[in-house]
Amino acid sequence: MTEELNLIPSDNPTGKHLMILGDNPMQETGFGRVVRNLLDRWYATNYFESIKVWGINYWGMPHNSKAMIYPAGSPEDTRWESQGNLQRLVTTLSHLPITHLFIVQDVWAVNPLAQALAQLRKKKGLKTFIYFPVDAPLEPEWLSILDVAEISVAYTDYGREQAMIALRAGAAMKSNKARKELEEFIKERLTVIPHGVDPAFSPLDAEAKAEARKQLFSKGAVIDEDFLMVNVNANQRRKGLPQSLQILAELKAIRQESDPQFKLYMHMQRANRREGIDLGLVCRQLGLKEGVDVFFGDPNFVNGRPMLNDEGLNRIYNAADLYLTTSLGEGWGLGLTEAMAAGTPVAGPGHTSLAELIGNRGLELPLLQADVNPLDNSRLRSRVNAAASAELILDAVRAGEVTACREAAMEFTGRLSWDEIGGRWMELFQA
Repeated sequence: MTEELNLIPSDNPTGKHLMILGDNPMQETGFGRVVRNLLDRWYATNYFESIKVWGINYWGMPHNSKAMIYPAGSPEDTRWESQGNLQRLVTTLSHLPITHLFIVQDVWAVNPLAQALAQLRKKKGLKTFIYFPVDAPLEPEWLSILDVAEISVAYTDYGREQAMIALRAGAAMKSNKARKELEEFIKERLTVIPHGVDPAFSPLDAEAKAEARKQLFSKGAVIDEDFLMVNVNANQRRKGLPQSLQILAELKAIRQESDPQFKLYMHMQRANRREGIDLGLVCRQLGLKEGVDVFFGDPNFVNGRPMLNDEGLNRIYNAADLYLTTSLGEGWGLGLTEAMAAGTPVAGPGHTSLAELIGNRGLELPLLQADVNPLDNSRLRSRVNAAASAELILDAVRAGEVTACREAAMEFTGRLSWDEIGGRWMELFQA
């Protein structure tokens, strides 16, 4: 490996070279969107002579990114966070003239890098920056990576608050000097920059909305008078998807003849063997009929990955009367904010970052007592109360209040500009 082979020529040499540790920018994930949206904006500043990506779930496919992308894993060791692959990253950072490392990941996932990055900081002056979501309370031992970073940036106030709680818990038994230094760290080096919303998500006119609804379903499956709810998520346990189906079942049970028929489109695969959730089986247990009450996005996926581009996804949001999420915890809530930007009313649980995002901009669903999921770091997570949530939604439909928060939601997402976010990060890089 030589520097000459790994540098992208620049007409404006600055001596500053950036490596991004994050999802492959071609991926339609939250992390992937962060990488993709910031890359072009940072290139346009000419601040960095070169930008490279340590691409999670990148396997050498052709791409049109300006950046060089390295696979974060290998065919023999596919887990990017394995000890071997993290060591590959450290070795690469050691050999290349990288001056800045930008990490967009969960703090606990990259925490094993803390010691090596501290050594690189001392040895070659590497500056590390971390941009992280938080979807549940944190543990103090997960946060050593924050000590290494020049500045640590949470997506939300909830994320910063949870980091503060964990850091203070870890410092509780230390000296007064250590606790004072921690408070200075929290004040000076722990801040918030929100996730952005891509401009592709916007309201369609009434005719285009009606056409989107027709395209999404076979003829007659969902008519104009039906009340269509949409849930766009990955089929994972943490997303609380059975609760969305339970809400639909409750709505069907309590609706009167004068109420609309309630239907649910779940833009995800029906079954996920690795996660162990077969939503088709859940439907049958709840007495819900596929193709009549519930519709799944299986035709829009290949090997678990969505085929639709942002324009197609925007049509799905616009086809809905309500965007529904029953996730057990979110570090941001990408589908929620995209639906808001599309002008679609939203409903979701009042916990984690979702409470902050929904606020007075949607229907906040009531919760049950928190419980623990398997294989989830023993995090306590709250499920929605399906019966109470169904009553809340039905009351809002009957009162014509579902769209009451639409303008506030669109005003909020209109401020989530990637141009502004990229600029705020450049200020941190240059500080």
